[in-house]
Parts: sequence; C-alpha cells; structure tokens
Amino acid sequence: MQPGDDKAPPIIPPSLKDSWTRLSALRSEWTHGLEGSRRLQARDAWLAGLLTLLGTAVACTLWLRRGTSPLIHDEWAYLLQAQMFAQGRLSWPTPPLPEFFETAHVLMVPAYMSKYFPGQAAWLAPFVRLGLPWLGPCVVLGLTTGLLFLLQRTLGISRLIAAGTACLLLASGDFLSYSLSYFSDPTAALLVVGWLISISVAPPQRSSLGMGSATALAVTAGFVRPFTGVALLATLGLMLLARPRPTWRRLAVGGVIVLLGAGGAMAFCRATTGSWTLPPWTLYARQYTPLDPPGFGAVEAPPPERALPAHLRLDTLLGASRRAHVLGKLPQIAAERFGQMLGYLPSPALLLFLLMGLLTARGALRPALIFAAGLFTLMLSFHWRDARYYQSHYPILLLLVGSGASFTAFCVRNVATARERWLAFWSMAVLPALLVLYALPVQLRQVSYWGTAWFDEQRALAEALRPLREGGGGLVFLSYPPGHSPHVDHTHNGPDIASQKVILAVDLGERDAELMALFPGKPAYRLDVGTARLTRLPPSLQRPVETAHTGGEP
Repeated sequence: MQPGDDKAPPIIPPSLKDSWTRLSALRSEWTHGLEGSRRLQARDAWLAGLLTLLGTAVACTLWLRRGTSPLIHDEWAYLLQAQMFAQGRLSWPTPPLPEFFETAHVLMVPAYMSKYFPGQAAWLAPFVRLGLPWLGPCVVLGLTTGLLFLLQRTLGISRLIAAGTACLLLASGDFLSYSLSYFSDPTAALLVVGWLISISVAPPQRSSLGMGSATALAVTAGFVRPFTGVALLATLGLMLLARPRPTWRRLAVGGVIVLLGAGGAMAFCRATTGSWTLPPWTLYARQYTPLDPPGFGAVEAPPPERALPAHLRLDTLLGASRRAHVLGKLPQIAAERFGQMLGYLPSPALLLFLLMGLLTARGALRPALIFAAGLFTLMLSFHWRDARYYQSHYPILLLLVGSGASFTAFCVRNVATARERWLAFWSMAVLPALLVLYALPVQLRQVSYWGTAWFDEQRALAEALRPLREGGGGLVFLSYPPGHSPHVDHTHNGPDIASQKVILAVDLGERDAELMALFPGKPAYRLDVGTARLTRLPPSLQRPVETAHTGGEP
C-alpha cells in the first residue's frame, strides 16, 4: 500500500466475489427452473417401474448365483422370526434343555424367539409363506432403486440424471453386499427414501395426509431399526418448527399415529417378554451381552444371566469393542465411520458432484441432511463399527450426487461456449461414467466373494447333512473347532425344534446323553464343523437321565 492510500486491500478478491455472486445467481435460476419441473408424469411412473424391475433382477441374479442361505447369525435371527410370524406366532415355547440350542440373537427364556423388533420379519413373513424368503430383500432393492428415481424427479432433477443416479445403487459393492441378505438395514433405507418422497410431495406442515404418511413411515422405520425411526421423527419435529406452522388438526394426526406406534411396541413387548416396557433386545442383552447396549467405555454391568456357547464368545468380543469406545476417541471414531459411509460410493469421481449437491441443497434435501446427521450422531453412541449401519445414508449421498450433477449441467449449459460445453460433457459426464464402469467389476467381485470362506463351510456342512435330510433324519451335535469365527453359527433350527426331521444341537460333551435321552427315536450324530465329518454316536450313549428342563415336551 502506497503512502497516502486510505483504503486497505479487500480481504476477498473482487474476482472471487464476482464468481460467488454469479454462482449464487445461477443457483437461484436453477432452483426456480426446477420448481416448474417437479410435477410427476406418466413417463416417470413407467421409468420407476422399469428401474424397480432392473434392481430386483440384478439382486435375484447376484444372490441366486452366490447362494441365498443366511450367513451371519443376525440374518438367521431375522429369518427365524419371519418363520414364526408366517405361522401366526410371535414366539415358541422354550425347547427342552435349551442350552443345547443357544445361538446368537435368539432368546430361549422366557420363550424361544428372536431379540429383534418385528418390522423386518413382518416384511419377510409373506415371502417365507411362499417358500421364497430370498425374494423379499430382492424386492426391497428394486423398490429402493425405483423410488430413488422418483424422489429425484419430485425435486425437478432431469430424468436422465435421476435414472443414472438411481442405477448407482446397483454399482456399489457395499450396498449390494448388505442388500443381498436378511439384514434390516436395506428395508430401513427403503423407508427413508419413501419418507423423503412423502415430505417432498405432501409437506406435513401443509397437509394432513402428508403429516399422516410421514409419521406412519417414521414409526414403521422404528419397528425395523429403532434408531432410524427416532432420527426420522426428530427430523419431522424440527420441520414442524419452521413456517408455515401446522394446524392443531395436523399435529393431532401425527400425535395419534405416534401413540398408536408406541402402543404397538408396548404390546409386542408384553406378548414376548411379559413386560410392557422390556423389549426382547434389552432382555437378550441382560441375559447374554450386558456390555452391548449403547454407551461409552467400560461400565459396571452385572454378569450375564445365561451363557452363550463357547464358540460364539460374543460377550468377550462385544465387551472389548465397548471398552475401546470411549469419548476421548470420538473424533477418530467419527472420522472412521464417515469414511465407511463415503465408501459406499463406487468411485471417488462422484465426490465432486456430492460437494456441489451440498452447496446447493434445497427442498427435501435439507431434511435429508438433518436426518443423515441425526442418525450418524445416534450411531456414534453404539460401539460396534460396521459399514452396514450406514446403509440408509447411501441413498442420501446419491441424492446429493444427483442434485450436484443437475446444477453442474445447468451451469455448463448457461455460461459456457459450445466448445467449453463439449469439453465439460467429456470431463464431467463421460469421464465419471467411465470411472464408475471401470470400478464396477471390482464392486461386483466384492459381492461375489463376500464371506466366501464362511459360505464354503456352510455348503460343506449342508452336504454332510444331506443324507439325513433326505433319509430318516437324526439328532446332530455340532462340534466347533477352537478359533472358529464368532460371527458365524450353524446351530440353527426352525420354530418347532422337536418336530424337525434333523435337529441341530451344540456339542456339550458328556451332557449330549441328556438330550439323546429325550429323543430316543432319533439316531444321534456328531458333526465336526471344521472338517464337515459326520460320525454316528453309539446307541449306548442314549441312557435315560433325570433332568429338570424348561419348556414343552419334545
């Protein structure tokens, strides 16, 4: 600055200020233009239907090729619950000598049942009834694909960009791997997309129907994954604080639905655990895994009331995870989980559009971001780290990608010369598409090889048991080798254990004779899980014993 100058240089260069002003003006023009194209047309419904069929077909093809049997013990627990629902029951009486049938995420006392809330199993039950349980998750993936397209169209995003972004659901190895399962996370993601469509088409502040549908979807999500339901209801509550304020009538509609949902949850608890306020999940944690509930650091917890089989070791595994989950490491944990969430994107090339979508967020995108932040914060209270828990965030990431791509295309179309538009087309459309296609084989390979060793073990055991299932059946004691993965269990039976042709039980050594005495008509075997070797046990072991057992008669 020269002597005599009385003005300091500007902190922000004029060129940068002009660029930001121009960008803001373009954003306003773009937003105004989108408002005129938000109305859904018949072509949108047809395209959504085609994308739904495409998503379902991709899921069926990949899953049938890999095998549709549940793998992780969480999946078995959901499927067992669906089998019970398909037979019109919430639970089954405790089997005799329940310690032989203990498995992860399944209660034996006061009744034989899954620990989970009923939402996911209620969705699977009709497909179980049809004998096609694997079709339920495939339909979920298809519906999520089609509805994500419709969600973008309700925001005014062009059909081409909306369809391409929806197809990115089918290009993510993580999203596909977790969707081709019986986990509840994909169903929760579907409900989140449906909720966003609901508030976009019929804002709850302006419509009783919108209030009812948004509240009902949030409550339903709570029955599938409680944290998801809480985050949706909290987001809805924040929306109602903004103007225009909803009428008392609309608030009453939402309040009644919330009360009905709370009453249904309490009735489910009463019918399963005998207490109006004790969910099966909490009872399971009390009985087996006292350190599993949300929280930070080691806590003084009573010892487990019941013991899981030695090969599962979940209490030790979860305890170590909980003790490492401390407030001092929260920034590091949050960064790690944020990376897991971004890992759903099939290519880093999409990050540019995601960032542009963040800068131009409007309409239903703002509640989507509030929900995503709320759910992410809630999940930080839970110690276990798994990318699966962030599956509901991926459609929101893609919504940002689609919005960012739409704004980028608008800017190029309005401020660039013909030559610059051609260059932008290749650099911002063709190149990212090629990078996604380049990564696609790697993403699909991830789906094909997910849990390969565990699936191989499962197939070997199924082959060893095939003669018994096709023949006269039997009572099979599973012997697990030292160091077996605690994430995979094979002691899985149906709802009515005693009536099964082949009954699977944990090998408890000399105590096996106690269970054999309760099933004198069944030949007994021991199956080595590590080698898949099936050995006939001598009938002399079937000695009568006097033992007090809980539950009904075999």
